Amino acid sequence: MELTVVLAIAVLVFIIVYKQNYISRMEDKVFRALKITCETLDLIKKDCTLEEILELGKKSSKTKSK
Repeated sequence: MELTVVLAIAVLVFIIVYKQNYISRMEDKVFRALKITCETLDLIKKDCTLEEILELGKKSSKTKSK
């Protein structure tokens, strides 16, 4: 009985770790796709970092709120 519980917990932990990794990979793919789209539309400069993109967002929201 105890072995079954331990095995079930191990399987559930494996599933959780696998799904978290899958979600992380999907987030990376979506970010890259959005970045390429924004670069193509000249909304951001090519090869800018995440920090630069966030700064652009902060500047944009400040100008909209004024």
